[in-house]
Amino acid sequence: VYTYRLFNRYFFYEVNNNSVCEVSKKNFEIINKLIQAPHALLEDEVKIIKKIKDLGWLQSTRPEKIENSENLYFKNYLQTSIKNLTLQVTQNCNLNCKYCSFSGRGFLNRQKSHNDMSWQVAKKAIDFYIEHSRDYPKGTIAFYGGEPFLNYNLIIKCINYLEEKNRGKENIYFITTNGTILNEKIITLLNQYNIHLTISLDGNQELHNKNRRFAEDGSGSYDKIINNIEILREKCPRAFKKLTINSVIDQSEDYDEYANYFKQNNLFEELVHSCSTIDTQKIEPHIITSSQYKISKKKEEICNYISYYTKRINSSLTDNLSMLDEKFSFEMPFQKKYHHGGPCVPGVLRLFVDINGKFYSCEKISENSQTMCIGDINTGFDYENIYKIMNIGNMTINKCKKCIALRHCNICANQCDNINELSLQLKLFHCNRVLKEMKRALRQYTTLGLCGVYKIYQDCKGLD
Repeated sequence: VYTYRLFNRYFFYEVNNNSVCEVSKKNFEIINKLIQAPHALLEDEVKIIKKIKDLGWLQSTRPEKIENSENLYFKNYLQTSIKNLTLQVTQNCNLNCKYCSFSGRGFLNRQKSHNDMSWQVAKKAIDFYIEHSRDYPKGTIAFYGGEPFLNYNLIIKCINYLEEKNRGKENIYFITTNGTILNEKIITLLNQYNIHLTISLDGNQELHNKNRRFAEDGSGSYDKIINNIEILREKCPRAFKKLTINSVIDQSEDYDEYANYFKQNNLFEELVHSCSTIDTQKIEPHIITSSQYKISKKKEEICNYISYYTKRINSSLTDNLSMLDEKFSFEMPFQKKYHHGGPCVPGVLRLFVDINGKFYSCEKISENSQTMCIGDINTGFDYENIYKIMNIGNMTINKCKKCIALRHCNICANQCDNINELSLQLKLFHCNRVLKEMKRALRQYTTLGLCGVYKIYQDCKGLD
């Protein structure tokens, strides 16, 4: 149970049934006493606690084991149901972005190189994927780098091969690109196949060029990317309509500049826009979040609240409300076995194959990590290591059992990887992060007054 005050009102969150409840000040104090010193409860206070428990609250049911529910089935999924193959077609890139995991400034020893994936490796990976995705109705290949279009010849060879070998299924392709390379061959490719592009653009010219510069001469890449996006709109309308713009926000800058740029530029008004902040834990030097960034983010949140309460709801808040409502919807009490939700089944949602043919669960993982390697194109899956990655809750069993954020924890093994092992120190760092995020989400949920907030002092007469 987690108790908190908000606007001079009193609430508690119970992890067992994943619900928020409002109580009177008196009962709030009694519940806190129950948590901190249950032996000190007075007779009248014990009666009140019993009445609250009779209503289904303050239950002590917790999982007996921290164990992934997919343990019995993951081998079957990996045999027939892999959804997405991601090929690292090159480690080369024509940019030298300051925050890139391949910049040489990261903690996971990833380095940009001139190495490309060979056709032999790519063909084996595609054959493996086709064999292990028989039950999945689509064929999906994502091309990743470096800058994947630097190995254009391999990309077109892979697409032609999948189209030939995977007939009868809808084949879809995803390419994550820095957007600086566009020529007639690429335009023809985009118009011919079902290709979804993601282009990286970090805001206006000044913001973007701060971190995303050409490797050859250090010049900014903004003008080239904008020009190519406009060419896409004109010559590849099919690809343009499916285009995603991805922004990495520098926390040392003013958030308003990012937000206003994309809101005011009609080039992006019909496009999907995703954004994230620089991963300060895996890059040197650490980014220090500016006070202006914090103020801007807080101001946006307050404006969203005002829009909501005056019924001028914007899409971002509506999405946030939907997520919060789903996040704190009532759930069944814990079963005997439970595991927090961060780990995927490695290789099922996506199978990442590096230039040498090694398997990983996604492209965020360092190719230098033996800890996170789940097999290769020659020997197949390493089921023992996959099981270990899926069950990282074993690192903190007792802490997980008692944690109020257990239902909402998103820690995955990659966040605990220090190349040599799954690090307990990193796991505990992210435990604290998740707990802070959980408490913030609870306050946001309560502030927005969603219908899931129960009021015990109204529902049960005689408790006060």
